[in-house]
Amino acid sequence: MQLLQPNTTLQSGKYRIERVLGQGGFGNTYVGINTTFEERVAIKEFFMQGINDRDDATGSITVSLERNKSLFEEQLEKFKKEALRIRKLDNPHIVKVHDLFEENGTAYYVMEYVDGENLAERLKRKERPMTEQEVRGILPQILDALKSVHDAGIWHLDLKPANIMLTKEGKVKLIDFGASKQLNSQKGGATTSTAISYTNGYAPREQMEQNYDKFGPWTDIYALGATLYNLLTNKRPPLPTDIDDDLTEDKQEVLPIPLNIGCTLKKLVLWMMNTNLRHRPQKVEVIFSFINSYFNEDTILPDSNKKENSIAEYPKDCVNNKKHRLTRILFACACVLALILLGWGIYDKNHKSIELASEEKEDNQTMNFIPLEAKKGNLKTIVQNIIDNMVMVEGGSFIMGATSEQINDAWEDEYPTHKVTLSSFYIGKFEVTQEEWNTIMDDDRVVFDGDNKPIADVSWNSCQKFIQKLNAVSHHNFRLPTEAEWEYAARGGRKCQRKKYSGSNNLESVGWSRDNCGRRVHSVGELQPNELGIYDMSGNVSEFCQDWYAEYSKQNMKNPQGPSTGTKPVLRGGSWIWESRTCRISSRGVTDEDGRDDKYGDIGFRLAESLE
Repeated sequence: MQLLQPNTTLQSGKYRIERVLGQGGFGNTYVGINTTFEERVAIKEFFMQGINDRDDATGSITVSLERNKSLFEEQLEKFKKEALRIRKLDNPHIVKVHDLFEENGTAYYVMEYVDGENLAERLKRKERPMTEQEVRGILPQILDALKSVHDAGIWHLDLKPANIMLTKEGKVKLIDFGASKQLNSQKGGATTSTAISYTNGYAPREQMEQNYDKFGPWTDIYALGATLYNLLTNKRPPLPTDIDDDLTEDKQEVLPIPLNIGCTLKKLVLWMMNTNLRHRPQKVEVIFSFINSYFNEDTILPDSNKKENSIAEYPKDCVNNKKHRLTRILFACACVLALILLGWGIYDKNHKSIELASEEKEDNQTMNFIPLEAKKGNLKTIVQNIIDNMVMVEGGSFIMGATSEQINDAWEDEYPTHKVTLSSFYIGKFEVTQEEWNTIMDDDRVVFDGDNKPIADVSWNSCQKFIQKLNAVSHHNFRLPTEAEWEYAARGGRKCQRKKYSGSNNLESVGWSRDNCGRRVHSVGELQPNELGIYDMSGNVSEFCQDWYAEYSKQNMKNPQGPSTGTKPVLRGGSWIWESRTCRISSRGVTDEDGRDDKYGDIGFRLAESLE
């Protein structure tokens, strides 16, 4: 006998077993009655299939083989910790734990009884996917539950339809924290000494590889994206390796989503299931912001007969977690009026540019219509300002990578640290602005709403074109900074004070990130500069470097230029859409695939020049 029989009592009659609710590899769950209050409860019993036996007469649990005793005891402790973790979470969308006790040689915890079914059962019963409206109805509830979990420093690590209950009233309850892990407050990773179980299709690469130091909110967010895919298609999500093998831009071969699902929800699923953990939403609040901006406005379903509504036509910035742009329902009407009266270039609802006289780009925060003849500065004045705003960085040696002040938040690619020696050079005091870009790039201007805001939504190749044109009129030899030059300047060069961010240990005083930017890019130079008088090297927009991306070497280097060939330019500094961790001095970024022509709304650049 492996299960307790109906009418079995526990805790001296306090609880009475009614029936079996479910069985798993590590436990049995029963519907029971709290006899004191005559309330129905769910009771979870720790029982390891293949390891435990039960005495038919007493109901007590034993370990079948002596060699399995230590394993049983270890897993029993994890079971009790699971109950304690859930007990701490006070959220209407997380099942509540009322009691924890030991009896029959094992442990039990008592939960509220959820009168409903899990989402996997619902899909099976109805034999169809959920509608977009149904998914939109439950998604905010799941996100609210996840936020409480993450705020408590816990990662769920087994989020899937079978672990999400839906009551008859349509209320979501997150259950089963058996795989959950507590955040190690000292190291930042998950606290564990044993392998973590996972469900294929719902686990991202870092979980499948048991790379605990890379666990975070983004790990559960991947699982939530896979859950949404399953609910919308009634198909099992693919493995991360299968997603990587799909070379289509929209992953339509392995992640086909029905054509009647709105483009916003499709973008969100693809974004959350990005196999690169750094390109997923980094925390739940980012997803809340996204759906609050888009879901009330994305009322038009795509037409399967029109190419512009295919997933491949979605803005690459949304798919790859590079920026969030707010749309407005009234925009469509305004576009029509603008076309008739002014002949301006605008965007359609999918943000694909409609070329009239030339292209215009929208700002990330507002939807101001700007005439095609956008302001550009006097060429001579602009060029002279660029020259005057170059800061001389005296050469020297420094340790590049995750130095002591960076260690707690460092990514794997910031190692190994290594000594770099640089000659003196110049670097821009500010990121290249929109006015500077439009003045130099007279045949390829980009219209935003702020001349002093940094240029963004430009590719690495178009930056090179800008530099060529600037050099032709200025008779200088401007270029992008090397990655080593960028980090040395961000650290303050010879004036380095070992700050976490460029100029301060407090990001809000020197850089715009998603925590303080108000969901928009800011004009250059609004915050404090670093030790060399250079602005915005942490946050605002990420910055292209001249180097191709490559792993670090332990060897000491002098004036390193990076690999001689490559396809993915290095990015530095983080941006207004990223968390503070990405805005650190040593944090490295990279574009997706062949990044030379990629454009993202949070990537710009600053200039450098060798000191001759």
